[in-house]
Amino acid sequence: MKEQSNSVEITRINGRSYVAGLVWETLSSVRNYIAEARTIGKRDGMDIVAIRRGLVIQAGFVSKRRGALKGMYSLASALGGVLGSSWVGVFALPNDRYALVAVHKNSIVPSCDVIGTRDEMFYKLQVEYGQFQFDKVYAPKDFGYGGEE
Repeated sequence: MKEQSNSVEITRINGRSYVAGLVWETLSSVRNYIAEARTIGKRDGMDIVAIRRGLVIQAGFVSKRRGALKGMYSLASALGGVLGSSWVGVFALPNDRYALVAVHKNSIVPSCDVIGTRDEMFYKLQVEYGQFQFDKVYAPKDFGYGGEE
C-alpha cells in the first residue's frame, strides 16, 4: 500500500466524530482478515479505522500521523451501512464542506471517501458518476443529478 495521499478530515455529526479520507484495501483472508489488516497496518504505519464485510472484505486505514483516533467512526462505512450496495453521493457537512462517498458492489470505491469544497465535490461527482453503474445518486438538488438529497 502506498502512503496516504488524500486529505484526512474529521467532522462532527450529531455529537460523534467521523473520519473521511481513509485508504481502503481489499483483504484476501476470509478467516483471518483482522490479522491481515493488522499486518498491513503495521507494515505501512497505518491504523485500522474500519472493517467492512460484504462480497469482499475491506479495511479502511489512516496514517498514524493524520490525527484520526481509535473510537472515531468512518464516514464512508457508516453511510455505506445504511444507503445500500451501489450508490454515489455528495453530502453537505458543517462549515461549508461536502463529503463524497461511492459504494459499488457493497465496497467503498477507492479514492471516493473524501471531504472538500462544494466545487471540488461537484467535479469529483462528475468524474466518478461515469466510472460505475450506480443504483442511486445522492446529491444536492442544484448539482443537477436528479437523485435524492
